[in-house]
Order: sequence, then structure tokens, then C-alpha cells
Amino acid sequence: MKPVTLTNGETLTVDLYSKAEDAKLLGRETVTVGDLALARDETWREALRVGKLDEREPGDFALRVLPGKVTKSGRMEDYILELSDGNDVYQRRFTTYSLAPVARRRAAVLLEAETLPEDGAYHFGITSVPRSTRDQGNGEPKSAAKVISHTEPLVLEEAPLHKFLANSEPVPCETAEPLEEPQPPLPVFFAPGVWEAAFECARRGGENESGGVLTGRLLRDTASPEIFLTVDACIEAEFADEQKLSVTFSGESWAKIREVLRFRRKRMNRPNERIVGAVHGHNFLPSADKNGVRTCEVCTVAKYCSRTTAVASTDDFQWHASVFGGGQPWAVSLIWGFTARGQDDWRLYHLNDATLEARTARRLVR
Repeated sequence: MKPVTLTNGETLTVDLYSKAEDAKLLGRETVTVGDLALARDETWREALRVGKLDEREPGDFALRVLPGKVTKSGRMEDYILELSDGNDVYQRRFTTYSLAPVARRRAAVLLEAETLPEDGAYHFGITSVPRSTRDQGNGEPKSAAKVISHTEPLVLEEAPLHKFLANSEPVPCETAEPLEEPQPPLPVFFAPGVWEAAFECARRGGENESGGVLTGRLLRDTASPEIFLTVDACIEAEFADEQKLSVTFSGESWAKIREVLRFRRKRMNRPNERIVGAVHGHNFLPSADKNGVRTCEVCTVAKYCSRTTAVASTDDFQWHASVFGGGQPWAVSLIWGFTARGQDDWRLYHLNDATLEARTARRLVR
């Protein structure tokens, strides 16, 4: 994969450091263009929301990567992605954490070479190096995750966003503190009954994980450039391999999902309905400590239980990147888990800072 060259002519890298006082450099990994696929998609999505770029595939726009803020130690705090079509330009800033998959890739190599600390702990940061020394002996760099390109064209139906807002309510999560969203995400509305169907789909596996996909439509507000998402159905993943800690969609699973989606498009006259997300259940409790206790010492007085299995794992992120990368940055991932108190708990994730981040949702009431 092609290394990322910043506008200053240097190559973007991720450096791993020991957590010891000396902060020894453990290894360096070159960032590739493929590593920025999700960040590119996210930048395109946000440009769409403000009317800066159009519905062409994100790969159709010119991409530039600009250096971010540099600390006194010489590391970069962030970097900037820019997409343009010759007329309009849109930029979005990304933090160091967005390149965590690249750090994990280098850590895996160091672990195999037994050069990581015994506890496997490390810090990582981003920097830029002259192109002549970019690989540091690493050889040809690989991308952090395989991204499947999608050729289905994006179609935005027109609809008044204010009516969806008036006819909906926030989906409550009584087991977690309310989320603070300083920058409102792309609005997501679940049609009546779909949220409940997604819960049943996630819990269907009993003690094993089970799941399915969410289908819906992308719409553009008639009064602004804003785009928003309606989730119209939950389609179970039949014929999946359901294990306690994983669920794997088979070829038969995807064939059945596509068959149901074709039926919905034709029968309900929704030609633009598409897969817009996924749902699955983490149907197990948080791990207990050595004494067999799951809850923490403040459980009796805390309003919310912070220990939950409704967390997007590294495998969940990689699955999301593989299925929805390459031009579907609006996709959401709904995970149902349990708190340490045994309460049903959920998190809805979306793409932010090139990773999966919890977000809010609304449910249509009429």
C-alpha cells in the first residue's frame, strides 16, 4: 500500500514508546493510504452534511493530508484530511487515536519478535519523517484493515427533517449517563418497532452472540444540506455461526439478507433501501474478579453501572470497517450487552474520529 505523504513532503508514521520513564522508541509504522480509508469516508460524510461535496464516491475526490499541531516533543497531536473536487474543499481534523489500528499492527509485530515489554504496555504517537527513511526497515507497509469497495450509488431522497424531529423522541438508555455530543452527529431515526426487533435479534442467540443487519434510507433535508438516516427494518442473520464471544455471518447469511432486501425494495416500493448498519448481542456479563465479584465497590450508591459488555471490541471495529468502509460512513452498529448488575444495556456506535464512538438515536412515534 502507498505510504501517506503529508503536504510538507514527509511521511506520516505512528511511533510506539515504552511506558517507562525513558519512553524508549519501540518501533515505527508507516501510515498507508488504505489506513485512512475510514477517515476519508468520514470527511466526505461531513462535507455532504454541509453541502460542500456531492454524492460521488469519496475516492473520486482529490485527497491531501496536512500536518496537525506539533507538541514540544516534536510529535503531532493530530492531522487534517482534505477532500476537494477542484471547486469545493472540505477539511476535517483527526486525533492520534484514529490511528490506533496502525499502532496495533506494529505492536503485533513487536510482540511476535518479543521486543514489547513483558506486560505488553506501550504508548503511541504520530509524527512525520523524511521520505528517505520512512520504512525504517519495516518493508512494504500493509493497511490496518481490509476495506471492501462498494459500487452501489448513493441516492438521497428529499424529506423535511423538522417533521422527523417533531414526530420522534430520543431512545432512552436508563443504564448509562446521558451522552454529551458537542457536535451533533448525522441524525438517525428508527421506524416504529425496529428498535424492539433489533433487541430480539441481538438476544435470539441466548448465551451465544446473534445478530443481523439494519436497513434503511438516506435522506436530504428539503430546507438545508443536512442528510439523515431512517432505519426501516432489522433483518436477522440466519445460518450464522453463533458462539459465546462471536457471531460470524456465512455466505448463506448474506444471500438471505440480500434476498429479503430485494423483496422489501420491490414490495414496499423502496428502491433506495439499503443496508445501513448492523446489530448484535454481547449476551454475557462483565468478567468477575478473582473473588467472583462482578460489581465494583461503589455499586450500591452509584446511579449508573459503568461496567458493561455493550462495548465495541477490536473485532467489532474490524468487521464494521470491512463491511462499511469504502464509502458508507453513515453506517451504525447497535450492540446490546449487560451491565455488571445484570441490566439490559445498549450502545449505538457510529464513525467518528475514524473509529466507532457511542452516539444517540431517535425513535419515530407516529
